[in-house]
Amino acid sequence: MSEPKMYWKASHKCYYVTFGGKQTRLDPDEEKARTLYHTLMLDKAPVKSTCPVVAILDRFLEHCERNTKPATYEFYRDPVKSFAKCIGPKLQVKDLKAHHVTKWLDGFKTNRGKNRGKQVNSANYHHNLVRAIKAPFNWAVKEERLEVSPLRNYKNPYRTRPRDVYLMPEQWDKLVAAVAGCHDRGCLLDIITVMKETGCRPLEARSVEKHHFDQGGKCWVFPADESKGEREPRVVLLNDKALALCQRLALKHPEGPLFRNSDGKPWSRQTLDYRLYRLSKKLGFRCCPYAVRHTFCTEAIIRGVDIQTVATLMGHVDLKMVSRIYQHIRKRSDHLREGLRRATGEIA
Repeated sequence: MSEPKMYWKASHKCYYVTFGGKQTRLDPDEEKARTLYHTLMLDKAPVKSTCPVVAILDRFLEHCERNTKPATYEFYRDPVKSFAKCIGPKLQVKDLKAHHVTKWLDGFKTNRGKNRGKQVNSANYHHNLVRAIKAPFNWAVKEERLEVSPLRNYKNPYRTRPRDVYLMPEQWDKLVAAVAGCHDRGCLLDIITVMKETGCRPLEARSVEKHHFDQGGKCWVFPADESKGEREPRVVLLNDKALALCQRLALKHPEGPLFRNSDGKPWSRQTLDYRLYRLSKKLGFRCCPYAVRHTFCTEAIIRGVDIQTVATLMGHVDLKMVSRIYQHIRKRSDHLREGLRRATGEIA
């Protein structure tokens, strides 16, 4: 069976393609029509090397929006759209080279104003950009729409570094004082407080709703399909301070996320990151949502809670992550010196 061709329909002043006897309208503009044509062809048969790259990018984002969690779609959306804009609508799969990715990545280092709140020079940030751009082509190969990825030989030049950020007690106090002085009616203070008191993931704090909140059980319960890994339900235990905070917000927001910004909108990852990023520059030390979670972990261990219990409270399935975070304790020389004195019998 021959491949259907795109054609111009003069009576409608638009390009069309016919699949199975049914005409499908594309676009009056030839370039846009060709991109739409190739996007449709992705669902019909393996694409040719002359397919525009943007057709694969668009189809990948459609797939993510329909079949993945919002956070996953959000991870890919902005980088993929940015890359599509950088390469333009005409570049074909056969012509996509590593230098196109390099040129695009260089743009993030120079367009700081367009990437507010993002650490555009960090290795982690660039590593994730490369991951996001290779993913559409790997997906197309997996779906048997491409034979090979044009970026299959492109090695990610950036190595990730663990988010090993921990706030010393005096830094936490300074952060709370700065946040308390913000004119946002305590919205930012609420969400960082619940992370500090529970050790929950930032995503969990941003997405928890009243129906997750078990007031009698003093916890949040996320069903398995809403939990990281989707293996089993995630239970976040609440101490008295976190419980009182959730009770207040559950009355205020009976529908939708409990924690919201001063505009009444749910916190997005970018918004929360940016608020803490700005405060970091003002305070003179690094602070991010995961710093609060790591602070919970480190202080729990310092107070004598065993690592297995800490891992369970934080929702980890093994001890590897908590053991790595445990390295923050090296910053607490007072705790280490006390441990040395106990180890050598100077104190009981």
